[in-house]
Amino acid sequence: MTLFGMMMTTSSFAANVSLERAQGVSRLYALTPMSALFQLVGRMVAILCVGCVVVLITFGVGVATGASMSGVVWAQSAPILLLVSTVGIAIGFGCGFAVRSDGAFAATSAIVVLSAFGGGLTIPLDQMGAFFQSLAPWTPLWGAGQMVLLPIHGWENFTPNMLVNVAIWAALFIALAVWGLRRDTGR
Repeated sequence: MTLFGMMMTTSSFAANVSLERAQGVSRLYALTPMSALFQLVGRMVAILCVGCVVVLITFGVGVATGASMSGVVWAQSAPILLLVSTVGIAIGFGCGFAVRSDGAFAATSAIVVLSAFGGGLTIPLDQMGAFFQSLAPWTPLWGAGQMVLLPIHGWENFTPNMLVNVAIWAALFIALAVWGLRRDTGR
């Protein structure tokens, strides 16, 4: 639940850059010596801070309502959530710079929701058919979902494919964002 909330929040915040573009903020950034990548990294750090608030709220509600996990699992889950939320941020940046309107929010929501279903965040993959089980590793949120479960199910279940999935999808959407930002500020 926290992962889905993080993905929706971070991708929406990152997609907000499309509204900044409409207000002229991107033109101001273009006047600075900052590179497109540096601009995105700065925004990513700020959005990760918002992600920390999401983790604190959902974990706080969990503790207040009697959720029980060992202290080690709570402590290991939070940094993993922040690490994998970079995929959500990248999705938001990619859509925010590729779509020139409020449609960026719709695009990020669609990608996150469909990826959450396809990647096994909403229904465990072992309860899905063979088609979805074979499709899941190719979705943007599969690796993130699998990594978040490691503290609960055991670190022996870790496979490099989980981390590769997170890294590749984040890199693809960040590349889309850098391309869109350069296209936007290059005028």
